[in-house]
Amino acid sequence: MAELNELQWEVDGLMLGDGTDLIVTGTDGLEGDATIAGDVTDRAADGVVAGPQRLRDRLVTLTIGLRPGTVADIEAALDDLRAKLAPQADRTGTRLLRWRHRGVTKRLHYLPSAGSSLSVPGGWQELVADHVTATARLWCPDPVAYADTPTATAVSGSSGSPDVVSLVNDGTLTAISAGAFTWTLTAGSGCSGLFVELVDHPGERWHLVEAVTSGDVVAVDERRVTTNDGVRRNATVKGPAGCPVATWPALRPGANDVRVGCTAGSFTGTLTHRSTW
Repeated sequence: MAELNELQWEVDGLMLGDGTDLIVTGTDGLEGDATIAGDVTDRAADGVVAGPQRLRDRLVTLTIGLRPGTVADIEAALDDLRAKLAPQADRTGTRLLRWRHRGVTKRLHYLPSAGSSLSVPGGWQELVADHVTATARLWCPDPVAYADTPTATAVSGSSGSPDVVSLVNDGTLTAISAGAFTWTLTAGSGCSGLFVELVDHPGERWHLVEAVTSGDVVAVDERRVTTNDGVRRNATVKGPAGCPVATWPALRPGANDVRVGCTAGSFTGTLTHRSTW
């Protein structure tokens, strides 16, 4: 992917900002503006009892100024941007919005839908001698902003000798999203009972229930599916206490000591994480 500077954004591969005809003049929703959801129960007396809260979704707004040009030039630029916000029959899933802030390139996953749109003022064709301003709205069902570049950490150990590594979340959000923390473990001789847990939060733990044989590769991806050579395997997962939904072990802002081990045999592998905001 292209390297970005602080004045550039990328919407599904389309570059905006510095060096392009689509200049981002304002943003909203990129930093800390996700919708918060939670349960509230009335008290018998005054007040309410607040239940666990969670981030719900995020709406990002980009205000875009188009460089002066001919009507044809501006229409072509708008069509390029519309294509990145519109659903397409041959494409499913989310798309990437990337930007750079304070020296860190970040990414959000947005979904072309009724919540993602492009609006242009009526009669803009008469303004070709001046800047034409458009507004792009991108709906992000996953509200978490991730570091664009993941960090990979090698691990290895055996029964009675787990590996403990420190994973640093440079962001501001405690990530309970599985997309922030994934791993691939290769079973050694006699391996069973693979597990990944947080040292300071031992209740947050992933534990492979099913048996593996030497050489099997167990990959845990962002969809929380444990696979072994393409075959789905069962695992138990415990997340932060009080969380309203089943979650992954959560990497807090700062350093997180993670213990990786097995109840028998040996293993090698890689932990991969992204800082989160």
